[in-house]
Amino acid sequence: IGIGTNQPKGPRPVAPAVGRPTHGYLHCMTLTADAYVCILLNLHDAPSTEDGRMSSHRLRLGRRSIVGQVYVMTTRCTGQSRWFADPEAAEIVVNQFRQMDRSRCTHTLAWVVMPDHIHWMFELRSHSLAYVARRFKSSSALSLNRLKRRQGKVWQPGFFDHALRADEALLRHAHYIVGNPIRAGITANIGEYKHAWCRWPL
Repeated sequence: IGIGTNQPKGPRPVAPAVGRPTHGYLHCMTLTADAYVCILLNLHDAPSTEDGRMSSHRLRLGRRSIVGQVYVMTTRCTGQSRWFADPEAAEIVVNQFRQMDRSRCTHTLAWVVMPDHIHWMFELRSHSLAYVARRFKSSSALSLNRLKRRQGKVWQPGFFDHALRADEALLRHAHYIVGNPIRAGITANIGEYKHAWCRWPL
């Protein structure tokens, strides 16, 4: 989907708390809610370097951590490796989502573990987004490396986040997240993919 600099006519969008002046993200706030969600969760639209890595510096621009705010966080594997095509590896990430909730850092609302990346929707309960991402990545990487009997990086540096404002949009965002395997051609229907979940009925 292209992003223009002129504001289109139509309903007001679900806007992030702070726009980011990278890759047209500041202008995402002028799109309709449905169009914005499609751009938000497309990994290839996240600010990145020429070799496809997430640009940590550019992703930090405009970032705010607010306890009680709902965020969608996206991060992917280093080298776009398909770590989570292995169900056992994917289950390690799922367990880490649950551990973050048990530690009262987050209250998870939805997630999907795709073969080479994750989308995670949660309410921030304590600490900062950077702390949550760092703890999630380091703990899961330790377990994943142990599983594979290896050492090395699992996750790319940085992460992409989006703050959700409107309560009525939460369910739509959650359903969009769990629908990722359908759009990727992995499954045909919501609910068939084992490593996707949301708090509301599907």
